[in-house]
Amino acid sequence: MSSPALFLHGGPAMGAAMERASYPQLADCHWWDQPRPAAGTRRPYHDLLDAAEVELRRLAALHGEPLTLLANSFGAVLATHLARVAPQLIACIVLLAPVAELEQGLLRVARHVVQFSEVPAPALQAALAAHERAQDRESYWAMFHALLPHPSLSSQYWLPGSSRAAWFAQMLALPEMFDLAAHMAIADDYQRAPLLPQAVPFSGPVELIFGAADPLTDAVAAAAWWRQCYPQAQARRVAAAHFPHLELPPSAWLPAA
Repeated sequence: MSSPALFLHGGPAMGAAMERASYPQLADCHWWDQPRPAAGTRRPYHDLLDAAEVELRRLAALHGEPLTLLANSFGAVLATHLARVAPQLIACIVLLAPVAELEQGLLRVARHVVQFSEVPAPALQAALAAHERAQDRESYWAMFHALLPHPSLSSQYWLPGSSRAAWFAQMLALPEMFDLAAHMAIADDYQRAPLLPQAVPFSGPVELIFGAADPLTDAVAAAAWWRQCYPQAQARRVAAAHFPHLELPPSAWLPAA
């Protein structure tokens, strides 16, 4: 690996337990568990941005050199904030299945479940229809809560037939892996001022890696969106879904020395 790495997981309000379990040999990767907001916190998304900056500055000072940023899913939003406020502390950026339009991504997953799951989803279908009519946060969260218990949800994030879907479902049941209340608080705060596709002052290497089977994004449209932030970005599609770094070996996504 070219430089020590800070990993920014998705969610929001997930954790990096899957990465730590999968790659104990990658000692130079810091699988950071992002802090969860306390109940009643006024601006939990902005607090998360601040925490990410503190962690970047701490690690850069510890290692005495700029870091590689590895960011999965919504973690790409945090990485882009860091590229805006502290580009001098970053050597390169790898965005793994990046998602900035969080609500649209999860709506895509819900529609995919309704259309393709072998298990009927009448409650989810009704919630989707209600959200199409209302287009508000209340109807969005009603859709989200209809999606969460569907038995095929975990399989949407992996290649068809992957044994990792069952493992993912088990991991999500762990308190350290997903906090629903924190997810909702951060997502609501983020929707008030979402990341916009505007260039950031980082001129180093950027790679966009999209899973060919990822239901959260359209790879072509997403690559165009992210290139407005990073005009120099190189994009590629790989044989994975929403977790390319967990379906492919490190040689497929970790920058070489």
